[in-house]
Amino acid sequence: MAFLQLTTIMIRDYDATIRFFTGLLGFELIEDSAAFTNDGRTKRWVVVRPASAQTGLLLAQVDGGRQLSVLGDQHAGRVGFSLEVDDFDAHYERMRSLGVEFVTEPRAEPYGRFAVFLDISGNRWDLIEPRPNADTSVNERRLTQLGEPQRDLLDQEVPSTRPHQVPFVSASPPPSAGSSSLTTVGQSA
Repeated sequence: MAFLQLTTIMIRDYDATIRFFTGLLGFELIEDSAAFTNDGRTKRWVVVRPASAQTGLLLAQVDGGRQLSVLGDQHAGRVGFSLEVDDFDAHYERMRSLGVEFVTEPRAEPYGRFAVFLDISGNRWDLIEPRPNADTSVNERRLTQLGEPQRDLLDQEVPSTRPHQVPFVSASPPPSAGSSSLTTVGQSA
């Protein structure tokens, strides 16, 4: 099975962004290496990810006007990333106390509790704790949010992803003792 290895976030500054993700969100710095742009200029290859997750974030420093224009708005004002936690209240309070900006108050939905926060570049993220015993697969969340007539239609058109949570993400090993409990949506804690 294949899995999503990296997704890119445009950033302004490598070091400040590394501090945000590792210090405030508890991610691990996986790689910080010298690299080159396609036209031979130096850059850095920087990858961070939640402890025990397989999917990481490639931090890409903006290079020019077009990239600068999407800084913090890569998803046109929508939430583009989700950070799943096992104790919403503890992570929410810790992040707030460290200065992470939340743009919504916590709220409950059928699939769990969440609040929207901004990363250091201004991208919107969900901090989410799935409802206990909830199947939080992408298809199940979509079905939960729809009425019965649409559910019947989707049941026929959308194959179940069980026993896998998301087709392109394989399950992560359980976190080791003392590691952060943060995982990405679509991965096992």
